[in-house]
Amino acid sequence: MKTIIELGDREEAAAKLGAIMGEYRHSFENGDVEGEKYRSTNVLSRFDSHYELALEFYNGHTCEREGNAR
Repeated sequence: MKTIIELGDREEAAAKLGAIMGEYRHSFENGDVEGEKYRSTNVLSRFDSHYELALEFYNGHTCEREGNAR
């Protein structure tokens, strides 16, 4: 099966990408099973095609990743 993809407008794509570029943060009250409370901040940075992701979860669990999006 052959797939045909039409190319979009480059200027429109650049404008839409520019509208979402930046850094997004969400801060929240967190804690652990022993009752300790602390503040956590999840961060998503999106610049050009590079991204950074840092998430914090209950009981001190974290997830971090960065790379280039295609």
